[in-house]
Amino acid sequence: MFLLDRQNRPTREGFRDKARRLPVVEYRLRSYLWLTGRDTMAELPTPEETGDRIIDIIKGMNVRAGEIAPIMGIRQHLGPYYRTDDLQAAFDHLEQAGKIEPARDGFVKLTQAGYGPEPSSDEIKRAVLDVLGDYSIRAGDALPMQPIAIALMKQGYSGSEIGDAIEGLATDKLVEMRNGTAFLTDDGFAAI
Repeated sequence: MFLLDRQNRPTREGFRDKARRLPVVEYRLRSYLWLTGRDTMAELPTPEETGDRIIDIIKGMNVRAGEIAPIMGIRQHLGPYYRTDDLQAAFDHLEQAGKIEPARDGFVKLTQAGYGPEPSSDEIKRAVLDVLGDYSIRAGDALPMQPIAIALMKQGYSGSEIGDAIEGLATDKLVEMRNGTAFLTDDGFAAI
């Protein structure tokens, strides 16, 4: 087990004599277990599991179908405990499954199969209302558009989708547009 120094940082004292004798895989497993807080881990992730994690990371970068993602950014999100061979096997699996395509050096292109179905307008409207619920907005209050847009963009929605959703909410009479500012209506407050 790792010991902590005075600044609560891990030290190698507990493994000093054993460190030279540990196989590389066991060392990687111990480091992974310590970092993730898991007590046990039967084996390293398979290429399929790593591929699913890579797709989640790419979607977290707000990359849409047909757009490119940097491989180094993906590698930074995964952490230093994946070997190049493990990552190459995961990328090969994703390419064979048709979820990504190779782009120029250092980038991959996300395909429609990798991205999945586009969100419907109703899903985006619901996401806008969910974000509005995080703020203490009452009926008749102006909507704080910039924080709402930032929160929705972090969830992966584009600016045009957010604008279309706000217009759709105005059409549904959940928000009222006055002089370019959106105000929450009684029906909109009830929908939150």
